[in-house]
Amino acid sequence: MKFLYLTKTEDTNIKRVETILYQIDLLPEEDKPNGIFKSEIPLPEEKVNTTSTLMYNITKDELFYVYKSTPPLAPSPEQRMEKLEASQLEQDDLLLKLVLEGNSI
Repeated sequence: MKFLYLTKTEDTNIKRVETILYQIDLLPEEDKPNGIFKSEIPLPEEKVNTTSTLMYNITKDELFYVYKSTPPLAPSPEQRMEKLEASQLEQDDLLLKLVLEGNSI
């Protein structure tokens, strides 16, 4: 059993899950009105360039995810270096071909 702390949203029937408490023996009695108990929590779908937020529908007693698009991550320094090295190798090959064949490319 897990305890999910809920916060309000613009829709009065929908709450956002702020925190999940896995050790419910640590739950203070005064916090019980601030959330719900659930035995299972669905896993979010893995979607590229999105973030997921766990939500709770009060009227349907249902947990679900809302997905929001996020900008793609910038390439890491390693990825930029690999791309630069590949580009340099391509240029070297073209120059070598030009010198050996004497043709314009």
